Amino acid sequence: MVDVWLPYGKTEVCVRIQAEDLLGIVKPKGKTGDPQSKIEEALKKPINIDPLEDIAKSKRNICIVMNHTLNSPIMEAAFKTVIKELHRAGVKNQNVKAVIGYDPIRKRTLNERIGSYAGDIEGVNISMHDPINGEFTGIGETSLGTEVYVDKHFLTSDLRITIGLVEPHPYMGYSGRDGILPGISKIETIRQSLSRATDPNANPGTIKNNPIQRDIREAIEMAEVDFSLYLIKEANGNLVEAFSGEPRRAFQESVKVADETFKRPVEERTDIIIMSPGGHPNDISLYEACKHINNIQNVMRKDSTVTLIAECSTGHGDDNLHNWLDRIEDQKRLEKSLKRQFSPGCYIAYLISKTLQKSELILVSAIPEYYIPDTADIKIVRTANEALRYALSSRKRKTKIMVLPHGNLTIPTLKKQT
Repeated sequence: MVDVWLPYGKTEVCVRIQAEDLLGIVKPKGKTGDPQSKIEEALKKPINIDPLEDIAKSKRNICIVMNHTLNSPIMEAAFKTVIKELHRAGVKNQNVKAVIGYDPIRKRTLNERIGSYAGDIEGVNISMHDPINGEFTGIGETSLGTEVYVDKHFLTSDLRITIGLVEPHPYMGYSGRDGILPGISKIETIRQSLSRATDPNANPGTIKNNPIQRDIREAIEMAEVDFSLYLIKEANGNLVEAFSGEPRRAFQESVKVADETFKRPVEERTDIIIMSPGGHPNDISLYEACKHINNIQNVMRKDSTVTLIAECSTGHGDDNLHNWLDRIEDQKRLEKSLKRQFSPGCYIAYLISKTLQKSELILVSAIPEYYIPDTADIKIVRTANEALRYALSSRKRKTKIMVLPHGNLTIPTLKKQT
């Protein structure tokens, strides 16, 4: 027997698996080093552009957009290091504005996004983007027809910087360069672009032919972003690599490392997948826990079983998700609704529905059973071993089991596809 431990809330749970049944424990790869030195080196040696210190010397009004919470060691280190580079160029803090970009599917409170930075820090004004009540300027239309309206204060800045965390994303492929769209865009622009979230190429780890990435790239070009810093981290939150420079080229280099880090080769498809979204805060609700369930679509056999290890201490996490769970069997209806007007809750229900088309879904969770309608066809159990026994009970042939302790940062890929 093999004892495998998986993150669950702020603790871990153990599942015991027969050694001969275990196909593999699949984790993101990560080589790490000192984050401060990696970020400093990236800023000193940008790709296809002058160093940030040189670019900033003649600038008076700087805006920094971040696609992720500042209440994160990696983003905090990146933000502070960029500010130091601006200081070297003679830029004063009061001339810098920082904005935490909007993410339609990342549920975070103001304190969770900004943390100790709430309000002003050392004279730098830090705020969260408001896609509904902000002031916007139209800057054009993408080749797919999305009308792009962006925060007008960013557009009037002398120096426009984005900082992005590059990690698997359900429909972007990878996050990172989403600081402009959806980051500081108008809600109508965001909804228009995300109406393509059900496109076959809008999948985790997919950049090529991804219509949402195409919109994002063109929005960056239209907004004339001057300088970007991209960060790749591993499962424990440590920095793997950092790239800076011209936005498009720097992102291309980031994706190469992201593919090596998050796309993990496996020998064959599997009957049973046991997956944790990485523990707290990624499993704080059903909504958060299911965001990355699409990561495993390519390695599930037909009629497989997915066991999702997620505490869900706050319940659904989204009222719309609760409403859409009643209609989860009608995938076409979910798709039509998303194309008409993107809704985060509907999108998560769509991801669950996609999984249920191929697999049985077992949820190991503290969530009350009445939170899940019978029509959703999701079985709830309280322990991982109980879930495994149930999954094995209906299988007569030899069973292979794959385990993903950090499913939010892992995209298992068949070797013949790599």
